[in-house]
Parts: sequence; C-alpha cells; structure tokens
Amino acid sequence: MGSMEWVLFLDKELWAKIGLSVLCGLVVGMERQIHRKPIDIRTSVLICLGTMLFIYLGSMLDGEKDATRVLGQVATGIGFLGGGV
Repeated sequence: MGSMEWVLFLDKELWAKIGLSVLCGLVVGMERQIHRKPIDIRTSVLICLGTMLFIYLGSMLDGEKDATRVLGQVATGIGFLGGGV
C-alpha cells in the first residue's frame, strides 16, 4: 500500500462517516422489515454505505470540486432501485 491508501485507512473522520451511514441504514432497514416492506436491512445498509462512499470520493476529486453532480447520479441510482421494487 502506498502512503495515500494508509492515510485513507487511518482517517478517523472517514470511519465515523462509515459507522454513521451503516447505523442509519440499520435503522431504516429495521423499520422497513418490521412493516414487511420489500427492501430490508441489508439493502438499506448497502444503499446508505454506497451513497456515503460515492459522495466522499466525489468530494476528493482534484479537478471537479462539485459534489452535487455525484449526488445527482446517486439520486438517479436510488430512483432506479425504487422503480424496481
């Protein structure tokens, strides 16, 4: 691993964001599973985690500092998942 990979691996703020996104996915997934909705805990956690990672990596782009473009694509992807349900 190069120095950049270790910096990302040891970044406490990144791990806090990962933990918070997983927790939010768990809460949403548990609520949906209790009400017997089609998308359950695992799917909700993966959606929240994936969204957080895309936004985090989108904000790290050197040339483009516009995270709203990345967020727009995430919203499109979540809409596609919702349409499939």
